[in-house]
Amino acid sequence: MKRLSIYLVLIVFAGLLAGCQLFGSGDSNSDNPSSSYFPLATGSTWTYAVYDSVYSAYHGSNRLDSTSHIRVKVTVLKNVQVDSNHVTSLWQFQFPGQIDTVYVSSASDSVRLKIPTISYGPTTFILPLSIGQKWSGEGISGTYSVVSVDTLSFNGMSFSRVYYIVQTPSGSNGHNEFINIKYWIQPGVGIVKAHYYDSSTFTPTTNTSWKLLSYNIK
Repeated sequence: MKRLSIYLVLIVFAGLLAGCQLFGSGDSNSDNPSSSYFPLATGSTWTYAVYDSVYSAYHGSNRLDSTSHIRVKVTVLKNVQVDSNHVTSLWQFQFPGQIDTVYVSSASDSVRLKIPTISYGPTTFILPLSIGQKWSGEGISGTYSVVSVDTLSFNGMSFSRVYYIVQTPSGSNGHNEFINIKYWIQPGVGIVKAHYYDSSTFTPTTNTSWKLLSYNIK
């Protein structure tokens, strides 16, 4: 089902926390290889310039600049050791006037999360990444392909080993062929860019982009 704004419902399984060990501030679970792609240390932050074609139409006063971008801050609040191979991290997405809390599940070979305004079904990355790599996600999330490794420079930052990943959703809602989702991931930093585009004729075009402004890895 097509998402019309950032006010989506994030389903959280609080039971994952029961009886689990909490890492203290600054713990990054260095034994978990996925942390080399997505930093897990408590207190790590990323700030993005986010454009959402639906959100900006109703929240113009919160715009970051004349291009209708807003500022979104992402913070790792805490980590939970579920078992010897799995860590669940609590991430906060702070939009203007809106806070979403998301659980990010990571294992030695994967990271699973749901990004407000971007994710179509649970987003899963199989690690380590390599060009030509493909995998299937859960349900309507479809398939993922690692297309290339790029060098990117923007907002005063340079990234020399960025994995460009294309997600092709699947399902039976009749318009998935119009949906295009892209991610750019820099190991040790995480997602530096993301883009969601839906040109379905059933509803107004949705065009959403995330671009890193700054980050602080603990």
